[in-house]
Amino acid sequence: MLNAIEIGNRIKEKQKEKNFKQKDIIEKTGISKAAISNYISGTRVPDTESALKLSLVLETSIEWLLTGKTTNEKLFGRWKRNNSLL
Repeated sequence: MLNAIEIGNRIKEKQKEKNFKQKDIIEKTGISKAAISNYISGTRVPDTESALKLSLVLETSIEWLLTGKTTNEKLFGRWKRNNSLL
């Protein structure tokens, strides 16, 4: 089962690493302020579309964002270098 608090902590970790304010994440993802606030505070788990948007903007895998595991992190890095969605 997914842990909303741990997901929120991982979002905060990447947010700090990228020097993003909450406003930056909102603007880059198009996710509402209320939803982002709920994800970061750990009161709600992102839906699939939001998790994808967050992972792209925070430059990490959905797997890591949701579970903390990194088996696909190297693949994501290679994919990111070859695709310019952001």
